[in-house]
Amino acid sequence: MQKNLGMSAIALNKLLNAKKVIYKSDNHWVLYAEHAGKGYTGTKTAVFLDSSGNYQSNIHTYWTEKGREFIHALLKEENQAA
Repeated sequence: MQKNLGMSAIALNKLLNAKKVIYKSDNHWVLYAEHAGKGYTGTKTAVFLDSSGNYQSNIHTYWTEKGREFIHALLKEENQAA
C-alpha cells in the first residue's frame, strides 16, 4: 500500500502513529481503541516449522480495503490542511 501513497512503510507507520491511529505494543503496531473494531485491519495466522522442527505460528496484520480508504482520506485531509 505504501507504494500507492508515495512513502515507505516506516514513514507511513510514523505518520499513523503521530495521528494517533496506531501505536507500538511489544514490537507490533496496534490500532488505538478509537479505530479498532471498524474493519480497518484483518489478521492472518501462518504456521511454520522452525529450525528445531517445532511448529510455530506468526500473526500478520494487514490493512483491509476499508482501512486503505481511511488512510487515503486521512492523508487527503492532511494535504488540504498544509
